Amino acid sequence: MDGTGKELYLSQPHFTTPVSLWQMLESWTHLQPEKIALCGPEGSISYQSFYEHAYALAVCLRDIGLEEGDVVGVALSRRLALPITFLAICGAGLTFMPLNPARSIEELSTLCLGMNVRALVLEAGTEEHLKACRPGRWTLGLDGLEADRSWEEAIAPGIGSKNYLNVPQDIRRVVYLNLTSGSTGQPRAAETTYEALYWNTRGMVEFLRSNQEEPFLCLFSPYAHPHEHFCRPLFLGGTSVLEPSNAPRRLLKTLQDHDVRSMMAVPSLYRVLCRSMTPGETYRRVRLLESGGAVADPSLLEQVQFHFQVPLCPVWGSTETVGVALATPTGEKPKPGCVGFPVPSYRATLAMTTSGQELVIEGPGLYQGYRLAQGQRMPRQGPHRTGDLFQQDEQGRFHFVGRMTSVLKVAGEKVHPEKVEAVLCLHQDISEALVLGILHDTKGQVPKAFLIPSGSSRPHPQALRSHCLRHLTVQETPKGFVWVTELPRLPGGKLDRKTAEAKWGSGTNP
Repeated sequence: MDGTGKELYLSQPHFTTPVSLWQMLESWTHLQPEKIALCGPEGSISYQSFYEHAYALAVCLRDIGLEEGDVVGVALSRRLALPITFLAICGAGLTFMPLNPARSIEELSTLCLGMNVRALVLEAGTEEHLKACRPGRWTLGLDGLEADRSWEEAIAPGIGSKNYLNVPQDIRRVVYLNLTSGSTGQPRAAETTYEALYWNTRGMVEFLRSNQEEPFLCLFSPYAHPHEHFCRPLFLGGTSVLEPSNAPRRLLKTLQDHDVRSMMAVPSLYRVLCRSMTPGETYRRVRLLESGGAVADPSLLEQVQFHFQVPLCPVWGSTETVGVALATPTGEKPKPGCVGFPVPSYRATLAMTTSGQELVIEGPGLYQGYRLAQGQRMPRQGPHRTGDLFQQDEQGRFHFVGRMTSVLKVAGEKVHPEKVEAVLCLHQDISEALVLGILHDTKGQVPKAFLIPSGSSRPHPQALRSHCLRHLTVQETPKGFVWVTELPRLPGGKLDRKTAEAKWGSGTNP
């Protein structure tokens, strides 16, 4: 319900068959040109302005000599320029590829070379790491950066050869390359088509009962799944809220200022938001709080319910599924580790492996294939095997168990670090946990925990072992506990186990 008691959900989609993002923008610009499409700290723009800016930039990109299919590397934060640039690249028939400036300079150079990046879009803060990628590539600069063209010039209407812009509408065309997290090795780019974006977006707005009148705020990294920041509102003809900051009080102000009703973030950010609120403080305007990228522990579920007066909505998705593929029904009380049911257009099954039951996803919302940083391409063959281990209950809900690649073998017993981390987070003095396998002379591996405290208390290791043994086997219980100030994370907010192992994973007999 909204403030007037009106039920908010999509009864019949405006786009009943797959269309391109550009067609969505054109349609809403014609139907509701003055409606606010994008808003944030920089201001607000209507669908008419959104279209005009994207059109002008698309013409600019074609006028400099870029050809259909050419790759444009984009390093932009959560700001109005992000969806405008994405739609302009769509309109020009080019291919969008997000570039995370937090990656090493060597890795960025390799990606730009291997993916044949022809142009770059940069802002203040991304210039330094991408400096090595600039030679030989046309650049568009924001925030006064020196470049071949400034943002203000590129989006100015009336410049360029507007009469020749012929927007490709093939729904099976690769519209962007979504880089994988790299948690299982060298990052790869998943080829994402208009068709896959359509089915993923339609499935989610139907499953979550979304509505045109609900301003939507996504707080995922703009370098991991950039389309999540605007695709659903664009499908619905709604409003996307862009907020570059993760500062909790600023985020709460953004929720209030833009009357955000639907939000998407990682669990750690919800935890920060809840902690920033006073003990009795609540915010009651949101209808939906979507949580993905990691498992939410019971204490976080309780905190969110209290402070926001709605249950957290755990979801699961991946780069290869082009977004969320499993979700908890709205209003349902969540359970730790449970991510609900397949959303429309996806089918989920479990395949038995030596590590457990692997989640397998089918449907039209999947990626088309991989492009590797070395220039090769690997087309997708059949269903997507996710590498994630799940269990399914009698009602058909899926429960996350862990990653196949993170399973430890402790004295012959399989230990899932994610399960151990969830138990550790049940302790009142632990905010977050990461568990790694450490070499052991007789057991092969043993789990060791790296912990972020929730306050000033640091319980004795024996007290932590006793806590774990109430929920875990002896082999699952960590043999060492280390307090740290932060845990390494991937661009999307997931724990970066590879970096953590390189930093902390050596040694024996903890």
